Amino acid sequence: MFTSVNAIGSRDWLGKTTVEVWPPETAADFQARDLRVRTEGSSVEVEYQVRYKEGVHDWLNVLFPIRDDSGGIRFLGGISIDITKRKNVERALLESERRFRSFFEDTPISIWEEDWSGAKRYLDSLRDSGVRDFRAYFKEHPEAVVRCLNMVKVLDVNSATLDFYGAVSKEEFKKGLSPVFSDKSFETFAERLIFIAEGKTEYELEVVNQTLNGEKKDILVKWVVTPGHEETLSRALSFIIDLSELKRHQTSESILRQYSAQILSAREDEKRSLSINMHDEMGSLSVALGTSLKFVETGIKGNNPQEALYNIRQTRDILNRSIANLRRMAVDLMPHNLAIVGLPAVLQEYFQNLEEQSDLEIDFKCSFKGKKLKDKTAIALYRVAQESLNNIIKHSGADRIRVQRWNQPQAEVQR
Repeated sequence: MFTSVNAIGSRDWLGKTTVEVWPPETAADFQARDLRVRTEGSSVEVEYQVRYKEGVHDWLNVLFPIRDDSGGIRFLGGISIDITKRKNVERALLESERRFRSFFEDTPISIWEEDWSGAKRYLDSLRDSGVRDFRAYFKEHPEAVVRCLNMVKVLDVNSATLDFYGAVSKEEFKKGLSPVFSDKSFETFAERLIFIAEGKTEYELEVVNQTLNGEKKDILVKWVVTPGHEETLSRALSFIIDLSELKRHQTSESILRQYSAQILSAREDEKRSLSINMHDEMGSLSVALGTSLKFVETGIKGNNPQEALYNIRQTRDILNRSIANLRRMAVDLMPHNLAIVGLPAVLQEYFQNLEEQSDLEIDFKCSFKGKKLKDKTAIALYRVAQESLNNIIKHSGADRIRVQRWNQPQAEVQR
């Protein structure tokens, strides 16, 4: 792969120095890494880019010392893996996440992000107890409909939802769906539960809602479960269309489908990126472990326990780095300890990891007094920091970044 991309045979590399093979800037980087390995006596892992005629390629390079019988460094060994596909997916994922948030917040259609897992478990329990005709059951037991309604959690709503229902903030929807329900809403909500009991993960239905001021609204609800949550219904999207506005502006239903497809595409990109990252990480680990273990075997066969022990330590280092990379992937998706240690500590760890992975110097200052941030606020600020740092790295060419976070009486500020 390496020689084919570089359009040069492996024999053509033999006997040549780094300066003879690479452009001056790239050669200087490699020489600095060689010096670091020789000085520190440990392996170095780095990602870098090389521009070829057909485009830019991303590489992962692991450089490690090879010692002689006396323990001195005799050679340097290196493994390079083409990670261009993974990097392209990561960049596409960042762009996809940006588009998802942009569509969610800026779409003129009301969108609700909901958790129906509690209602789903309750419906499953009814089925297990022998209920087969849910329509008849809900007619005889209307309290079951109310119970399911109270189990639906509202995770988020967009700005258009606030305008449509006359709300001041998203907090007004934390109570669930009931604040916007009218008398007629309960009958149609039973229909929604029947759809779910039948195993549907997508439907649309005309219902009557009311604003927080009591104004009745005839709407069309387009409900769809996001990919990966079909079994639990823990994440679903409801698109709310004002039918009168729809008729007045002759808005085509294709607009709704476009928004739905684009938002769901962002979720699919997230799953695809995670899959590719895991595949690349495991491939890199397999190659590195195979090489390292071969050195261990050579040391054992050569009756050189010192060399074998050294290479065993190298194998352990490779495993530790892979574990750290897997942990980084998980943190990029969602920092698991955000609710435990708080946003400042999570941001500090994130910035430290970025510094270790790049040549950036990040100056992070946090001045915050008051109550602990709510989970959604902390996650939103974490995503803002992620997107901002990625854009700076991608477009600015800066080598030093200053991040400040402080609070004002009525607002959180982060820049």
